Amino acid sequence: MLPFCTERSISRSLPSCTGDDRLCKSVAKIYGATCANLSDVNWIATLVEDTGLTRSGVPGQSSDRLYGVEAGHVVNSGGLYQDPRQIAFAMLHLGHTLDVHTYVEYGVWTAWTFTLMSSYLARVGSGSSFRARAIDTVSKRVSPDTLALWPSFNGSFQSAWAKGDVRKLTGLARGEELVDLCFIDACHDYWCARSDYERFAPYCRYMMFHDVADFEVLAGDPPWGGVVALWAQIVTNIDRKRAVEFFSQPGTFPTRYGIGILSPNEKTGNGQTDIWPSSHWKPWQRTGEMWLWDVLCPPKRSRQGDKCERRRVAMAEGTFGGEPRFLNSTLDYGKHKRRS
Repeated sequence: MLPFCTERSISRSLPSCTGDDRLCKSVAKIYGATCANLSDVNWIATLVEDTGLTRSGVPGQSSDRLYGVEAGHVVNSGGLYQDPRQIAFAMLHLGHTLDVHTYVEYGVWTAWTFTLMSSYLARVGSGSSFRARAIDTVSKRVSPDTLALWPSFNGSFQSAWAKGDVRKLTGLARGEELVDLCFIDACHDYWCARSDYERFAPYCRYMMFHDVADFEVLAGDPPWGGVVALWAQIVTNIDRKRAVEFFSQPGTFPTRYGIGILSPNEKTGNGQTDIWPSSHWKPWQRTGEMWLWDVLCPPKRSRQGDKCERRRVAMAEGTFGGEPRFLNSTLDYGKHKRRS
């Protein structure tokens, strides 16, 4: 059973659900569920399936490629960009591990995941004292029907462009040092995602990352490897017991999505890696020299090859963002340049 869950329902500020409002109905189910339901991963996964999965926005990409055996739960509007079992196991792990009072999701898109996750965390934990904040560059993708559910878990939206430090951005109150849980799901390119992590890590106890095993995210960010490479590098620079991963996705290969959860640093109590600052990180491990360039950067005269070449030039000129000298794929690039 869930250690912080009590047999009580939450109905405060929850509007009446219309006939086709799947998200509202799922939130209502969570609030009225027993702790036994909420601790059953199959119950949670079925709830996500019934809520619906988002249709791929990539031209030519089939739902089968994105969701595998779960593709039958894709809906024409709304839905979650999640694998039902991955997110169900992650939610259950969080419910078993911590009583979340403050939750921040950075990069929410339509905020269906934010809404479902927030209602679950509020129900299995702190209840009325729970509050959640969604952060994104724009709020126009979040529908009025979705926003109407947020008062039930003290939810709010904050523009990512807001002035001020991360404390202000996340809504930390006076006397609060850390957000209990931060879900980072904004940028997917390596350097952008790494910047998000470095920015939020000092202010978050637990951190969760999306797409940490997504092959197409890896392949779409040559030569760095996107969030997949970032997660691999984070895990390389912590006590391995701090990381929990949810990669299961039946019927899909190479894998898509993937969720990684990082527990607090024993010394600082926040989400920083054990080796900090990140400029001191050890290289993330991989098999064989030059594999990232060779696999992800085909010959010129292809779209991906042109992208790789532009990045090679930018790196050589020192105009590529971040601190590439600290990532060993940059060292691989140096070897590549000497050989060519």
